[in-house]
Amino acid sequence: TFIILLFSLSWSQQTVSLKEILNEVVNQNPEILASKKMWEAKKAAVPVSWSLENPIIGLMYEDIPNNFDLSQSQYKKYFVQQNLPFPSKLLLQRKAAVKERNAFEEEYKERVRQIVSEVKKTYYQYYFSLKNMEVIHHHLEILNNFSKITQTQYMVGKASQPDVLKIQVELGLMNNELLEADQKLAVNVALLNILMNKAVNSPIYFPEEIQKDSLKFELGKLQEMAKESRPQIKAWHYQLERNTAQVNFAKWNYTPDFMLKLGRVTSPDGFRGWDF
Repeated sequence: TFIILLFSLSWSQQTVSLKEILNEVVNQNPEILASKKMWEAKKAAVPVSWSLENPIIGLMYEDIPNNFDLSQSQYKKYFVQQNLPFPSKLLLQRKAAVKERNAFEEEYKERVRQIVSEVKKTYYQYYFSLKNMEVIHHHLEILNNFSKITQTQYMVGKASQPDVLKIQVELGLMNNELLEADQKLAVNVALLNILMNKAVNSPIYFPEEIQKDSLKFELGKLQEMAKESRPQIKAWHYQLERNTAQVNFAKWNYTPDFMLKLGRVTSPDGFRGWDF
C-alpha cells in the first residue's frame, strides 16, 4: 500500500529538499515551458517588427515584337525596388513589439511565481501529512498496548466487557484517521508529481526537516513590495504601453510610404542609361 511504500523510503533515510523539487518543476513543468516559449517567440519577433519589406529585383522587356520573341525586344530594364514605410510607422511598430515582448516576459515570471507558490504549499502539506501519520501511528501503538492489557485483565476478571469494547472502538476510530491521513498524503504526492510533469504514482522521498522562521516584513511593507515587483502588474503596464503604441501607429497610418527604384536600361546597341 501507499503507507508501506512511504515507510520503506523512510528507512533508507533519503530525503528531497524543496529546492530540488523547485528546480525540477521550473525545468519540466509544461505550463512554465509553454509560457517561456511564448515569451521567446515574442522576443524573436522584435527585430522583424520594424524590418523593411523584401527588396524586389526584376527584369522588364519593352517593345516586344508580335511573335513575343523576347530576344528581339528593343529594350531591357534591370531594376531593384525597395518599399520604405514612413519612419514613424517603423518606430511605433518596434515599440509595440518591444512592449508586447516585455509583457509576455512578465507573464512568464508570473506563471513561474504561481506554480512555485503552489509547489511550496503542497510540499509543506506533504511534510505535515507525514508528521500527522507519525503521531497517529504512535497513538495506535499505545492503544494496541492498552488493548492487549485490557484483554488480559478481562480474561482474569479484572476488566469488564465494556472496557474491552471501548478500546476496540477507539482503535477503529484511530484506524479511520490513519486511512484519511494516508489519502491526503497520496493526494499531496500526486500533486507534486503533476507539477514536476511525472506520473502521479511516482515515488517521492521524504521531505527534509522544516526549520521554523519568522516573518521579516510587516503587512504594509509586503503590500508595497507586491505593487512594485509583482510580474502581473508589470505585464498590465506593458500591455497598456503596447496598446498606446498601436493606437499611435493607427494615427500615423495616413502618412504616405516611399518607394526607391533603380533600373539599368539596355538595348541591342548596348547600355542606354539609368532609370530612377
